Amino acid sequence: MSRTISFDIKLDSQEKITVVSLLEALVSSGWNPIANNTINCLPVDDHEMYNWTKINGRISEFYDIVSVKEKANEVIGVDLYWNDTDIGVTLLIFNTHDISFSIDINVKYLDQKAQLIDFNWYASKILLVLKDAFNITQYTFSFIY
Repeated sequence: MSRTISFDIKLDSQEKITVVSLLEALVSSGWNPIANNTINCLPVDDHEMYNWTKINGRISEFYDIVSVKEKANEVIGVDLYWNDTDIGVTLLIFNTHDISFSIDINVKYLDQKAQLIDFNWYASKILLVLKDAFNITQYTFSFIY
């Protein structure tokens, strides 16, 4: 059975935001793009083909890629993991004001058997962090079987 779980956020379009500042807010709160010394991300010149690639686990190298992609108006994508756990999300940044978190890496459940997602856990780790750093104008959780 296929399912899609996502958390989509719109930030105030009047606010000056860089992708690196958005990522730094998430990283400083406990999200980490590095897993097994690599970062899974969309490469430069991907042209929305979503050909994910693993790069050396240096955050500075990743931020360099992000800056190039942002200047080229490319979709930026990266897997993020919560602290030292295997719980993660796939983050897609379409521009600095439209971002989407796909809840797809070792999902945190309230009840695994019933497949009840712990949306409050994700809200506290994502929404509250971004709310403290940026002006959120809209957010939507969706769960589609």
